[in-house]
Amino acid sequence: MVSSTHSPRSATIVIAILAALAVTQFARTGVAVGAIAFPPAQILDDTSYRSNPEVIVDGRDEATIAWRRWSDQESQVKVAHLNRSTLESTVTLDQGDITSAPQMVVDEQNRVTVFWAVDEGGEAEIRFARISASGEVGAVRTIPTQLSVYDLRAAIDHQGLSTLAWTTPSFGFIPFRYRIQSVQVHADGAAGAIQTLPFGGRDSQPQVAVDPAGTATVVWKRPGRRDSSYPRIQAARFGADGSIGPVTDLSGPTDDAADPRLAIDDEGHATVVWEFRDETNRDAIQAVRIGAGGHPGEAETLSRPGTVNSSPAVDIDSHGRSLVVWTGYDGPGTRIESTLLSPDGHAGPVGRLSTSDSYAYSPEVAFDSRDRAMVVWRRYQSPKHSVQALRLRPEAHRRNVVKVAGGGGSSRDGELRIAFDTRDRPRIVWPGPYPSTTRGILTRRP
Repeated sequence: MVSSTHSPRSATIVIAILAALAVTQFARTGVAVGAIAFPPAQILDDTSYRSNPEVIVDGRDEATIAWRRWSDQESQVKVAHLNRSTLESTVTLDQGDITSAPQMVVDEQNRVTVFWAVDEGGEAEIRFARISASGEVGAVRTIPTQLSVYDLRAAIDHQGLSTLAWTTPSFGFIPFRYRIQSVQVHADGAAGAIQTLPFGGRDSQPQVAVDPAGTATVVWKRPGRRDSSYPRIQAARFGADGSIGPVTDLSGPTDDAADPRLAIDDEGHATVVWEFRDETNRDAIQAVRIGAGGHPGEAETLSRPGTVNSSPAVDIDSHGRSLVVWTGYDGPGTRIESTLLSPDGHAGPVGRLSTSDSYAYSPEVAFDSRDRAMVVWRRYQSPKHSVQALRLRPEAHRRNVVKVAGGGGSSRDGELRIAFDTRDRPRIVWPGPYPSTTRGILTRRP
C-alpha cells in the first residue's frame, strides 16, 4: 500500500542515483533490514528552480519521475523516464501558469497518467497526458474547472479509474474562502462531472486514496467557525459511480487539527493521521482507522506527552497494520519517531528511528510487497544537510540508518517520495542540491 499523502514544460535539474541493495537474512522473529549502498549521483539536468517531485515504478521496473520547474517568466511540468539505470527521455509536458504540482498514477497496463493544473488568463483547468508502456506521450487533455486548482491529488483503482481532489476558491472570489472539489477520470480518459464537497469556508489540504473496488476516501482540513470551534479533519467517500457519501468529522471539535495524511488497504480500510494541539498546548500526532463501510473509530494520540511533533506520514502493510512516522522534538534536536497501529487502530509503543545528535525532519514511509518498510527523511547536522534512509520490518523500531545523499548539497526542503519495483528495490526521489538558487530532483534506486 502507498500513502496518499501529493505540475509543467522545459529543462530541470534531475539527479538520478542508482544503488545496490544487499538484503540481510531475516531473523526468526521477522525483524530484519536491508543494507543499502549508494554510488555517486548522475546529473541529468542542472537548470533553474524545481520542486514537487513524484515517482512511479511500473510492472516492468521502469520509473517515471515528474516535477514542477520554475523560472522568472513561467513554470513547467517535466517528466523523465528511466529504464533501470538508463535515462531514456526527458519531456516537457506543459508550460505557463502552473497552479498545482504534477500528480501521477499508473494502471495495470503500465500506462502512466500525469495530472497538473493551470490558470492562464482566468481560464483554469486540469490537464493530463498519458504515457504508454512504450514511453510514447499522448495528447494533453483538459478538464475545465472555472476556478483555480491548488493542492491537486490523484489516486487510481485496479480498473484504471482515477479520482482527483483539490482545493479551489469559492464562487465570487471571496478572499481566503476555499472548498474541496473532486472528479473521476475513467480508463479511456473520459472525465465525469466535478463534485463539490459541502462548503466549510477555508477547506484545504486534501488527500485521496482509492481501494481496489474504486471507492475513494478523501480527507481534508476544515477551518474553525465563528462559534469558536477549531480546525478539524474531515473525510468523505466517493463510490466508483461518482456518488458522495456523508461528511464525517475525524478529529475533535477543539483539537486545532491540520496536515492530514492518508493510506488505504486492499480491504478498503483507511488510516488517517494528522497534527493537533493537545491539552498542554503542544503539537501532537493523532490517528484513526476508517472501516470499509466508511465509519471511523476513535481517534488515538500517538506521540509521546510533553513533546512537539509535526509532519506525519503513514502506510499500511498487507496485514492491515499501519506504520506512522513523524518528526518529534523534546530538545535538543528533532528526531524521526514511529509507531505501529494494529488493524483495529490500537497503537504500539513509540520508537525512535533517527539519532539524537542532529535535526531530522520531513519523513516519508512506504511498504514493499514483503511488508518491509522504507523510511526516508531529511537530516541537518551543521553545516550540512543530507537524506537518510532506513529499511525495517514493522515490528522493528530502529536498525541500520544509511546516508542516501548529502555532503554540502542536499536540499533543506522535504518532498521525499518512494516507489518500489517488482523486486522490492526502492527508488527514492527528492529535490536535491542547489548551488545558489538552483535545486534539483534527485532519484536513487538501490
